[in-house]
Amino acid sequence: LSVEGDTARIALNGALTPHDLRYLDEAVQAAMGQGARMLDFDCAELTAVCSEGLRYMVFRKQKAGPDVRVTVRNAAPAVADAIRGAGFDEEISIA
Repeated sequence: LSVEGDTARIALNGALTPHDLRYLDEAVQAAMGQGARMLDFDCAELTAVCSEGLRYMVFRKQKAGPDVRVTVRNAAPAVADAIRGAGFDEEISIA
């Protein structure tokens, strides 16, 4: 986790399971507490994401309001397809 200006960069790796959401929430809360308005998830090392993880990202964006952006970068095809397949690509930008 790093926060520069209003952008938080959070690196995800392995498989994001429901059991990992607690740690993701801690990182996001810390970033938001430091004034982050953009959550930039680096998913280069992320191999899979559970549906709860996708819903969490969208929930955080919606709860924070329209000023907050969520971007997923370097996502493997399976992760990007999961985001699109769930219809969350309107809420979460894929770069």
